[in-house]
Amino acid sequence: MALYERDYLKRQLKQLALFIARVLGLQKQGRADEARQELARATSELVGMEPHVLDGLEPSLVAQLVVSPDRLRVYAEIVRAQAGLKRFLGDEEGARAWRSCRGAVVRVAAEEEG
Repeated sequence: MALYERDYLKRQLKQLALFIARVLGLQKQGRADEARQELARATSELVGMEPHVLDGLEPSLVAQLVVSPDRLRVYAEIVRAQAGLKRFLGDEEGARAWRSCRGAVVRVAAEEEG
C-alpha cells in the first residue's frame, strides 16, 4: 500500500471515529433521528454513496457500487453503528438484520481485496 493510500485510510478512519462518537452521543441523548441522519451523512461523505442507494442491497451489489475494499470496510462499520442504534431503540430484529448485513459486507470486502 502506497504512503498516500495509508494516509487517506488513516484520515477516513479518523473521520469515521468522529462520526461514530457523534452518533453515540446523540443516541445517549435520545436523539435517534439525528443519530440516523449522522449515519446517513457518514455514508455519503466517507463511502461516497447515498445511503438510500445502498441500504437493502445485497452485499455483492454494494461491493460493485462502492468498489474500494477500504470504503466497504468503512461502510461495514457504519452498518455496525446502525445495528447498535436499532438495538438501543429496542428493535432487536432490525439490529440482527443490520449485523447480518455487516458480516456479509466484511466478507465481500475481504474477497474483493484478496
